Amino acid sequence: MRNLAGIPTDDASAAIVDELASAGVDAVPVPLDSRHREVLSTVDGVLRCGDRAFTFRRAWVYWTVGVADGSPALALDDAVAIDGAPYDGPRGHYCGHRGCLGDVARWAGYAGGIAPRKFWPSDGWHVDTQEGLDALVAALRSRFGGEA
Repeated sequence: MRNLAGIPTDDASAAIVDELASAGVDAVPVPLDSRHREVLSTVDGVLRCGDRAFTFRRAWVYWTVGVADGSPALALDDAVAIDGAPYDGPRGHYCGHRGCLGDVARWAGYAGGIAPRKFWPSDGWHVDTQEGLDALVAALRSRFGGEA
């Protein structure tokens, strides 16, 4: 993924909209907040799957994906099922090599794609490649429902 940190806000926002569209995620406007963002943008993403919603926020060379406010918490069995989904696409520098989606959609952001565990609480993932983002969206839709 392209490093979007430090580029003009309009350029970063346009790139984010393109990446979200590629993955089939709705782009939503957000206020510009330079204090809490690696990438200055006025766009985040939201994916609705059944009774759940997930947020997508772009960081310097990866995406953070988590459970949206007001959405049911992610159970460990859901996280494990998504982690274990098949994936054989490209991997980034911090990815694992277990042969599953969890290699590129890294639970709690752990390098190496460590599988979700009860004692590592998290509500989301770091995703290093566009193909991984696309695959995570497909896995979320498969698990929780939603249109492709």
